[in-house]
Amino acid sequence: ATCIWTCNGAEVTRSKSTLEGGTGWLTFSVRSDAPGGLSAGAWEVTITGAHQRVLGSAAFTMTQPTTGTTPPNNTSPGQTQSVSELVVCRSVQNGQPIGAGTSFTGLSEVACLLTYQNLPRQTATCIWTCNGAEVSRSGRALEGETGWASFSVRSDAGLPGGAWEVTITGANQRLLGRKAFTVAQPATSTPPSNTSGGQTQSVGDLVVCRSVQNGAPVDPGTAFANAPEIACLLRYQGLGAQTVTCVWTRERTEVLRSQRDVQGGNGWVSFSLRSGSEASLQAGRWEVVLTGAGGTVLGRGPFAIGQ
Repeated sequence: ATCIWTCNGAEVTRSKSTLEGGTGWLTFSVRSDAPGGLSAGAWEVTITGAHQRVLGSAAFTMTQPTTGTTPPNNTSPGQTQSVSELVVCRSVQNGQPIGAGTSFTGLSEVACLLTYQNLPRQTATCIWTCNGAEVSRSGRALEGETGWASFSVRSDAGLPGGAWEVTITGANQRLLGRKAFTVAQPATSTPPSNTSGGQTQSVGDLVVCRSVQNGAPVDPGTAFANAPEIACLLRYQGLGAQTVTCVWTRERTEVLRSQRDVQGGNGWVSFSLRSGSEASLQAGRWEVVLTGAGGTVLGRGPFAIGQ
């Protein structure tokens, strides 16, 4: 493992130590015998392992003892600036992380949440990377001294699998938070034992449409206006008998969940959502997800409804 300490973006020291494997712990330290000790500024420590994989990182600040009593012009006397650890999650609702974690499977969107106290007004920049390559960058104003900010990255085709990292910086490129996490693609399962011998299990793309007639989608698409009904259609081959669950969500909030038994073999299955009965088809970003035995994702279809 390699440990790198930086101050105001410049590397201060780098050291290595061997991880013996299994379960345990490891420490690193940085020291200065110069008068005044370690330099004041925005510090960061990052530990990487094999293939530069980020094992952990943390941002902190170092200040010199003050010689006067005048507080900084961006805080009140006695106030201390603080930023909480950056949280990666599936979504953020009312300043709270939903589905927080460091490992995700089959995501079309991921979010991060940063809470802070006594920060001056500034613009925060959020950068998402996957396997070292930048995926998305956005900025947002931190309006109040105390509060929270969230960012998200989304792909209608599903976020690519790999080693991800999200970094948030503030004024003068000061690091406010950094978090590493992984995204995996849904595993392709082998045919269950009740599949006919020699038959290969396959599932086609989930089709979102206005309705399904005799196993055929009617007016398929990814954007609909004034839709009184939305349906989805999934074709399969060699699928084992199981129960398929369909979940409709709007703006990441579940609207309706239903199930249907599939006898197996070759065929198709469809679900629908009607306005005025089960739920209201309001304008917004929607998604329908079908899962089978063991929670295996059989299909995912993002779409939008307009006025």
